[in-house]
Amino acid sequence: MSRLNKELKIRISSEDKERIKLKMEDAGILTMSAYVRKMALGGIGIRLDLKDIRQLTVMLRSSEPVR
Repeated sequence: MSRLNKELKIRISSEDKERIKLKMEDAGILTMSAYVRKMALGGIGIRLDLKDIRQLTVMLRSSEPVR
């Protein structure tokens, strides 16, 4: 049996739902329920975009050493 057995209902506008959905996707959270729970309990969600850093690291590792 799931520990998540209570339901919380809220009413929001279509615009707010879309904004929440976009923020949820940006945070990399897969369900709106998980996102709303995380934000309600933790108050902050941070996701760093490290794609450029990873790409730079790969480039640095593959380059010839300087002599």
